Amino acid sequence: MNRKFAFIGIFGSSLLLGCFEKKEPISKEKSAPPVTIGDVKSDASKAISTASEYTTERKNKMVQNWKDQMSEMDTQLDDLRKKGEQLAADSKDAWNKKMTTLEAKRKVAKDKIAEMENSTADAWSDIEKGTAAAWNDFKNAFQDASKEF
Repeated sequence: MNRKFAFIGIFGSSLLLGCFEKKEPISKEKSAPPVTIGDVKSDASKAISTASEYTTERKNKMVQNWKDQMSEMDTQLDDLRKKGEQLAADSKDAWNKKMTTLEAKRKVAKDKIAEMENSTADAWSDIEKGTAAAWNDFKNAFQDASKEF
């Protein structure tokens, strides 16, 4: 029986010693190196470059969209001109006035598209508003002329 108590005593002691033993963490995390002003400048430069590239890409897509729409409208305008050639003499005066107005609005819209295409990435969003307004004016004039003739 003494052997049992001796065994239990030794076993219990080893358990207690194991609980109080100081253990090192399994993995120590290394701290990140300190951030330098150079790191901040580099990150800021990359962010600005990325934003500029994105803006330029967006501008180029918008310009291409306007050019595609202008090409479609030019085709429709050619069709309208052909219809106008077949009008009677008394209707030709009204048609010529409408076409003069329409051509002027087309030129304004086309000039705005060119202005947007040649603008900087920073300025194009302001120019886009003017381009949209000129485009809508041209489109409305075209629809008006198309309905009348």
